[in-house]
Amino acid sequence: MIRIEHTPKHAGARISGDFYDFEDLYDALHQIAQDEEELEGYGASRLRILSICYEMRQALMGNRGTREVPNGSGTNLYYTVDVLWPEMLFISFVLNDFIGHYDALHDWDPDVAAVRKFQSAVARCLADTLPPARFRDLKKYINPHGMFAKNKYQSYLVQYVDSLNIEHLRLPPHKRLSHISAAAKCIGELDHFYYAFRSEFLDASEETGVHVSQLRYGEEYPDEIEW
Repeated sequence: MIRIEHTPKHAGARISGDFYDFEDLYDALHQIAQDEEELEGYGASRLRILSICYEMRQALMGNRGTREVPNGSGTNLYYTVDVLWPEMLFISFVLNDFIGHYDALHDWDPDVAAVRKFQSAVARCLADTLPPARFRDLKKYINPHGMFAKNKYQSYLVQYVDSLNIEHLRLPPHKRLSHISAAAKCIGELDHFYYAFRSEFLDASEETGVHVSQLRYGEEYPDEIEW
């Protein structure tokens, strides 16, 4: 079973599971993400989902973390992948759009169930660690039947997630937990901060003649992340 927990310094979420857990989730995410041409306006978001698939594949090849988990008579080897919290929140939210498109064509599909379990594990981790009031505020963004409208994240500017990731990393570890709910609000509500950020990128795209999806956020990630 896929598990999600906080990394030691709350920089991100740690995905863990055995070989078959990772294989199942990897396959399900690939299937739900579909081909780029099938979902207009979701190319950049699709790449963020596939980036987790890449990390999981690297873990299965022995290039990421592992841990041993007791099973009663011995231990099982679990693989681990770390994902920055704003990134994890965005992927968990945008998957509702992908599932909405995919599920319309595939009734009772096991890949949808696998992805829903992944989203549920993210929510469970947050419920277990955030103050109840903060989790209640955040829950409406996680709930697939809550605030999410169909195609909510179509043509979403994913560089905004980069800005939130870097902002999160700048915070001292003891302040990162409270920032998770703030990041969820920024991603979940598409508020005026998002649209102001998007407007700057659209203006830059028009001035340079470079498609907005090819523009990079101006600040760099740290060379090393203290998870």
